[in-house]
Amino acid sequence: MATPHVTGVVGLVLSQSPTLSYSDVIGRVLNGADVLPGLSSKVAGGRRLNAFGAINVGAPDTTGPRITAAVANGTASPAASD
Repeated sequence: MATPHVTGVVGLVLSQSPTLSYSDVIGRVLNGADVLPGLSSKVAGGRRLNAFGAINVGAPDTTGPRITAAVANGTASPAASD
């Protein structure tokens, strides 16, 4: 019954990064999974699916904070003189 869960995570990864190749998506799913020694003899790869891990595998967000409003506290800024 893992197939629907893995398929959902693949869709989630693709929705966040639609330009990834299939091998990149598979890599994110596998590299984002939790390694559990107790699963090594029970499931392929000995890993547990982790959707959060699959989304966050790769380069971290380095864009930093962004300005979303130019008017502080609801007051208007003075007009720039020409």
